[in-house]
Amino acid sequence: MRYYILLQKLITSVVVLYFLVGNFSWALYRHEFFPISSWNLFSIVPNLVTDYGLKINAIDDVDLESPAYIQDLPSEFSEAESIVVFYVIQNLGEAIEEGDAEAVELLREQIESVYFSSQSHVDYEIEKRSYYPKERWNTGEYEEITRLKTYEK
Repeated sequence: MRYYILLQKLITSVVVLYFLVGNFSWALYRHEFFPISSWNLFSIVPNLVTDYGLKINAIDDVDLESPAYIQDLPSEFSEAESIVVFYVIQNLGEAIEEGDAEAVELLREQIESVYFSSQSHVDYEIEKRSYYPKERWNTGEYEEITRLKTYEK
């Protein structure tokens, strides 16, 4: 009987300590210490996300009715939805902002020779986009869009 009471107190203490450490660590530091968590589902989902996008304005000297991001044009660009294209665009945006002309030229050459290979002329621009993921998922809207550079193949 004594063992049962001791075990009951130990388990209760561990549960209360787990609860306190989990909630106070999140409240004070906005950080969870594995394996202790505050049990807030998706508590560390980023709020404002900033990335780069490649917007197509014209294909083969025909202006698009409304310019669209490359990932929204899979019928025109075979690799449009590839994660590799996404990372090349991110690297190009970073190189533009850092002023690294050599990297910009290498990345542009890769985009134009590999991903725009079936088009003779493409007018495109690189944009910096900021958005809240949940709002963008629901509405498709961006908080802020800044045009960095415009290019032609």
